[in-house]
Amino acid sequence: MILKINKSFEAPPPGVVLYWQLLDRFEQSLIERDLSKLNIDCYMTTLRLHTRFWKARAIGEITTEEIRSLVKTKLLDKKPSYQKNVLKYIR
Repeated sequence: MILKINKSFEAPPPGVVLYWQLLDRFEQSLIERDLSKLNIDCYMTTLRLHTRFWKARAIGEITTEEIRSLVKTKLLDKKPSYQKNVLKYIR
């Protein structure tokens, strides 16, 4: 178990982008595109809220099925328009 915990703190191999790193880049790109602060906050809050469990995962490890499962299970009680927005943000 200790080895498993230690592994989670290791740096990713070169060339591997973790989800949280991509979120930071995405936020920076929104800022560079001159979106309003309110829109940027909406995007980032929504993504961080619903995808926080992907934080330390490599982008290539997140499957289409996991994204579908997110919408079908965790966002089931949300309006279809909200579900579509979350999908749009993830893409």
